[in-house]
Amino acid sequence: MRTRKFFNKIIIMSAFVLLLFMIHTTSEATGKFSASASKTTVTVGDTFTITVNASGAAGEYEVTTSSSIVSVQSGSTNDFLDNGSATITYKANSAGTVTITAKTTDMTDLDDDTKQVTGSKTFTITVKEKSNTNKDTNTNKNTNTNKPKNETKPNNNDNDNKVKFSKTSGTVYTSDSINLRGSATTKENNVIKSLEKGTKLTIIEKSNEKIDGYYWYKVSANGTVGYVATSLVTNQKPADKPTLSSLTVSPGNLSPAFSKGTTTYNVSVESDVEKITVKATGSSGATAKVTCKGTTVSNGIVPINEGLNTINVQVSKDGETNTYTLYVRRSIEEDSEGNIQDDENEEGELFLKKLEVKGFELSPEFDKDTYSYTIEIPEDNDTTSLDITAEANIKDAEVEIIDNEDFEDGENIVTIMVKTKDESESKTYQLIVNKLKQSEEAVGTTESTHGETGEPTAQKRNVIADNKIPVILICILLVIAITCLVLIIKSGKHEDDFEKQLEEDEEAKDMLDTEVPEEAYASNQYLNELREKELQNDYDIEQNEQEKNSGKARRGKHF
Repeated sequence: MRTRKFFNKIIIMSAFVLLLFMIHTTSEATGKFSASASKTTVTVGDTFTITVNASGAAGEYEVTTSSSIVSVQSGSTNDFLDNGSATITYKANSAGTVTITAKTTDMTDLDDDTKQVTGSKTFTITVKEKSNTNKDTNTNKNTNTNKPKNETKPNNNDNDNKVKFSKTSGTVYTSDSINLRGSATTKENNVIKSLEKGTKLTIIEKSNEKIDGYYWYKVSANGTVGYVATSLVTNQKPADKPTLSSLTVSPGNLSPAFSKGTTTYNVSVESDVEKITVKATGSSGATAKVTCKGTTVSNGIVPINEGLNTINVQVSKDGETNTYTLYVRRSIEEDSEGNIQDDENEEGELFLKKLEVKGFELSPEFDKDTYSYTIEIPEDNDTTSLDITAEANIKDAEVEIIDNEDFEDGENIVTIMVKTKDESESKTYQLIVNKLKQSEEAVGTTESTHGETGEPTAQKRNVIADNKIPVILICILLVIAITCLVLIIKSGKHEDDFEKQLEEDEEAKDMLDTEVPEEAYASNQYLNELREKELQNDYDIEQNEQEKNSGKARRGKHF
């Protein structure tokens, strides 16, 4: 019985350990996708950034905008993240409200690529008009606060009070680039935002009479409510812009990878490359032509100079056009001392020509067209800020370093803003600083959990993919459980046989003439004696039977 209890405890403990292991493996945190905005309220001409981050995940993301009042200055709105982050810089072009949505399109968990990682974040950005610096700033003027009560102050809603609007519904589209106004009049500076040709408008109300010579609609444009003249819209839905079905360059590669919805690309080539071949094919019958500095390149071979070169691919169909832009950068040959020239002010593009952090290495290696880097601070390092050297390629450009202080354990993001003196152009770079915790260092975690690409992340993914320890543990536990179960069954059968034998032995013991010592009874010696006596009894009985039978035979002969 003790053996059975012992094995019962073993199998219960094994099952409990197996259950805990399964709970741990199934409840382990999966990868996550997140996004953040540097600002939600800006002024026309300002820049802001949207940062997307894949933590413990790898795959594609997409960032979309609901309006053209903002435009992308740097970064990719559709790219691949590998356990890292990316930053897109936008510039506010006109006043209004825009909705920006960042989401995953095809992203999986790093530990288990069968698990999909989903996520979506929406930001509402409000763009305000610049304040009029030409207004009289003299605050010492005498003002008459005792205005007559019957004096009417002009306001944006004055026409609304004079002319009634009736509720209606429907959908119209702007027939050209127009202004969305805050009131139904052209006599006031009441422009809310500019609308591109073909912008979809949802009608809310219509004026019953003309105002300033026009009938007016009260409409909603991408969530912004305003007024447009009815003569500036049409019921006909505009045709979709033509797109390319393929776009390639040689030598070099497009960054990001080609997608018909992405119209801006970067290409880098070596200093000895003097020309590049661009091949473009329009989709659905559209025609494509390559231009450089306003000149059409019929064969697609474009001569390029050192520094930045801009190549356009114009797609046309049924009177509609669409333009793809390639920024081709040719490296500048080093001089005898290993120095290169500054491509300052070349075509107005702004970037960092130098970015260094004293005592730490950037991952990946610095490149002016890479906007996100990773730095790791070991747990035994008490660094709380970085010694950063950042230089812009344009003279008098301003470089601002944000959040470079009071680092905490985990992730810290340092933002480096570079902008021209007149703030007409800006770029944003990010340093993702990982300050390792004790637990991470103790288990030998030395690679970044937020680096964009590179060997450390690839090694981590290979180790995870080849890690068979969980499977081995489960197999070992299952073998232990099965072994214990077999032993319990066998031990139970042996105990039953032993108890049965003991009962038979007890009965046989009572039949013996001599008393058997307990020591002998409890040993194999007693069992041997018992078997010998049983055999002797069987032999005696058999002999007696034979004698009786032989006696009967003899008596039969006398008769």
